[in-house]
Amino acid sequence: MPGMSGTDLLVEIHKQYPRLPVLILTAHATLDSAIQAVRLGARDYLLKPFEPSLLLVRVAEILAEADQPDRKREIVGQVQNLLAELQRIEGGEVTPTSALAAVPPTDAARFLQKGPVCFGTCTRAMPR
Repeated sequence: MPGMSGTDLLVEIHKQYPRLPVLILTAHATLDSAIQAVRLGARDYLLKPFEPSLLLVRVAEILAEADQPDRKREIVGQVQNLLAELQRIEGGEVTPTSALAAVPPTDAARFLQKGPVCFGTCTRAMPR
């Protein structure tokens, strides 16, 4: 695009329409530009050429995500921000899977589960 980069345009779009989902289509991709675009709020980043069916699928998924409750979107945003912060602290690539792998396993005996209901069996008295 003459006069403006795609990331500059993304920033301007989000200034005017903060909740508008943006899907970036590019022929000039790098890993760094993809990461930057997602951090700036792009919902996805597709490299040209791509199958038209892939574009249709991603647009349908992005529109379905936009229909999710606001609280769920807020939580997902918080998780993404926390992963980015963890990446800054760790100084390397952090994915949701690698972040969870760093959490020590929980003793299964601490929980009692029946169907969808789960109870913690360990409690602590709250100070008064």
